[in-house]
Amino acid sequence: MQSSNLRRLPARLLVVLGLGLALTGCAGAGVTNEGASSSAAPQEAAPAIGVPVTDGDIEYTVNSVTCTEQPMDDGNYDPLPPDGQYCKVNVAATANANVGMFLGEITITTAQINGEVKPDVAAMLYAGTLQPDYIKKGQTLTGDVVFDIAKDDSVKTVALKETPLSEGVVVPVD
Repeated sequence: MQSSNLRRLPARLLVVLGLGLALTGCAGAGVTNEGASSSAAPQEAAPAIGVPVTDGDIEYTVNSVTCTEQPMDDGNYDPLPPDGQYCKVNVAATANANVGMFLGEITITTAQINGEVKPDVAAMLYAGTLQPDYIKKGQTLTGDVVFDIAKDDSVKTVALKETPLSEGVVVPVD
């Protein structure tokens, strides 16, 4: 009896191996499904000046970054000279939430400063036209955020955040 079982072992082994290959898909390698469609999500454009980016429910577009050593002058008060140079970041922000919300946080990094640089409060009073304000659903606010950086420094990135706790989006400045 034992010898007949041994003779059937190679046949059983081939059946088990064949089932194993069929179940793992190795037997069908090279077979493609031409009707299958890719479910990969479309890639968003890399953050850049002029390209809309989103953090949370706010869509931002950094329109321009310009720097000057000229004093801020609104015509009403004495001109306000920079400690180094003023850099204006022109930004458009649109609320995409179902309800109104407050404008998030906009900061920069520079070639010489590794951390966040916040807007200059005094310069914002003179020339800052994009204030932390309430945005209605679907409303777009466009204006300048003003920073005071060293004369020999340059803006490296603009960070846009829906809230101070969000990850935000970083837009490189070339």
